[in-house]
Amino acid sequence: MPETSQNVSMITCTAPVNIAVIKYWGKRDEELILPINSSLSVTLHQDQLKTTTTVACSRNFQEDRIWLNGKEEDINQPRLQSCLREIRRLARKRRNDEDPNAEVTLSHRVHICSVNNFPTAAGLASSAAGYACLVYSLSRLFGVDADLSVVARQGSGSACRSMYGGFVQWKMGERQDGKDSVAEQVAPETHWPELRVLVLVVSAERKPVGSTSGMQTSVQTSKLLKHRADSVVPARMDDMIRAIHGQDFATFAELTMKDSNQFHATCLDTFPPIFYLNDTSRKVINLVHRYNQHYRETRVAYTFDAGPNAVIYLLQDNVPEFVQAVRHFFPPESNGGEFVKGHPVPSASLSDELIRDIGMEPTPRGISYIISTKVGPGPCAVDDPTLHLLGDGLGSEKKRQIRAPESASVTMGKIEWAMWANEQALAAGLIYLAGGIVGVAGQFRDWQFAAYGIAAGVFVCVLEYPRSRRAKGTSVARTGQYCFTMCVKAFGPLTRNYYVRAILHALLSVPGGFMLATVLGCVCLGIASLIYLSAAIHGEHWEPILPKAEPVKRIAPSIKQPPQNPPPRPPPEMRRKRTDDLEAASYVNPISVTADEQ
Repeated sequence: MPETSQNVSMITCTAPVNIAVIKYWGKRDEELILPINSSLSVTLHQDQLKTTTTVACSRNFQEDRIWLNGKEEDINQPRLQSCLREIRRLARKRRNDEDPNAEVTLSHRVHICSVNNFPTAAGLASSAAGYACLVYSLSRLFGVDADLSVVARQGSGSACRSMYGGFVQWKMGERQDGKDSVAEQVAPETHWPELRVLVLVVSAERKPVGSTSGMQTSVQTSKLLKHRADSVVPARMDDMIRAIHGQDFATFAELTMKDSNQFHATCLDTFPPIFYLNDTSRKVINLVHRYNQHYRETRVAYTFDAGPNAVIYLLQDNVPEFVQAVRHFFPPESNGGEFVKGHPVPSASLSDELIRDIGMEPTPRGISYIISTKVGPGPCAVDDPTLHLLGDGLGSEKKRQIRAPESASVTMGKIEWAMWANEQALAAGLIYLAGGIVGVAGQFRDWQFAAYGIAAGVFVCVLEYPRSRRAKGTSVARTGQYCFTMCVKAFGPLTRNYYVRAILHALLSVPGGFMLATVLGCVCLGIASLIYLSAAIHGEHWEPILPKAEPVKRIAPSIKQPPQNPPPRPPPEMRRKRTDDLEAASYVNPISVTADEQ
């Protein structure tokens, strides 16, 4: 259950990484994220690889916000919004008479903070773990009890597989709305206790070509991709499921390596080609094959996602020797940090015969470190409130020096001084103007000060009418302020700098103190001057709110690129038309046809 205190409901959850052994690559529907083929993955244990997400909800929050690895990101990304919108829809659907506060909760905004304990965007399925953790945390916060794999899929396709532990398949489905494109557990994490996983971190750098753009290019240009989806993957999925159920490592390993190779062959068949593997990755492939050839059986398997880092599957008894082989042929820095992280690995020695049969030249520092792990469970909630990433309870995350956002109370306590100063100054200008008009119309003594008040009031109103763009949050322009904005913008630093405004308003307010009719305007403008001074001290400055350009509607690729192949033909029995019954001779094509098929 979410922890509730001081009008803030908060929950923290963790979600695992999954590594596909039958790869997902290519979508038949970009918006719903529907794949062109089914896939199957292994969920890794969260003791070594996980995403941690804290979600807070409060009526005091003015807008949804998100921080990823300590940096605030744009919450309006379409995929993030899709997940938020779908969870809120499911929560609203679930609302009933026994939960009268549900509607109030759904109207509240959320603050989200998420961190990974592994390299992001380096081919280790960070987006899968991230979106799975986000969806699971939101579902716990809003009390949603549904098939969350459909929601997670809308954030990142492979995220649906991180919603379960053990061995998980993502069925491609056939429906246009994608409701049958769901993840299902093939076997729990306890099914194959001897299976171990090694992650060989070759590079923690962000990959040059993202998975989303890479898939789109492959779908458009690779004929091998279509052959793989139609002719190879269906049978390979059945064989892999049987191998997992039977704990047949030799078959599991062979299918895993073949599918990884075919996936990267598809990337090479893409035009222009996509290179995710580097020289070290290819040396790891050679190491695995030569190691297996030495023993004349398949003891080790590799797979590579969209990145250079290798994921190695092997049985527990073979871990020490293979880790020593990696250490021998990819020697780490002698004074570096811990080379093997995660599960402890006993030491082992390599025989001279094994070293000779492998016969590779050592590549110093080719592998940064190894993460030793195993098959693990799916997402779970964190009960310890000190581990919240939002607020003061950063717990163990502080030790990792992850910069989390401030608590809700501190965030709400921050003030944009210029916004307050602008409202105060505009009101002061109107009061100054009104006082001047009264003084001139009533022919007060020293009415010349009243005339000055009219001129000063008009000047202040023109200067302050255009609001400044806010540093954070939504900037709401005043009606018709664009023309005034252009006038104010033309004076450059004289109007942009709040120190200048503070001094200017202070000087303008002084003459108003010599006449009773303009004293109030003088005082109000003086207060505005002090607030502008505070804004300047806090580093704020005036930024114009300019109208947003209308986005150019792009023509979908399906219109630009008409299909080049003829539509699929129906079965022979459906092509035979009876001449005596023309209406019965028609048929419905059972195979969906899209313009992007190559």
